[in-house]
Amino acid sequence: MILRSYLIGLFTEEICKNIVTYGFKNKRSDTIVIKMMIHGDGIFLNIKDNCVLFDPTRYYDTLRDQAEDKTSGIGIRMIMKLSKNVTYTTGFNLMYL
Repeated sequence: MILRSYLIGLFTEEICKNIVTYGFKNKRSDTIVIKMMIHGDGIFLNIKDNCVLFDPTRYYDTLRDQAEDKTSGIGIRMIMKLSKNVTYTTGFNLMYL
């Protein structure tokens, strides 16, 4: 359970750091909403923001093609490899991961 807690914290920190660093345009109205659900053995993390559009799943696909630099996008690589399923959708000027 300690490892799972550590990974959830690491995932959340990495995703939110990227949102703040690259997505915040107007610090007064930009928001991040984090929801976590535990169901049986699964942990579901839902992160919603209203910042600059960025699809980490699509970015990950481009990273996989760049075999020469394994350090580029290391946080996104980690999240995608350790997660069972990652989805990204948009609607109403919001991004859902």
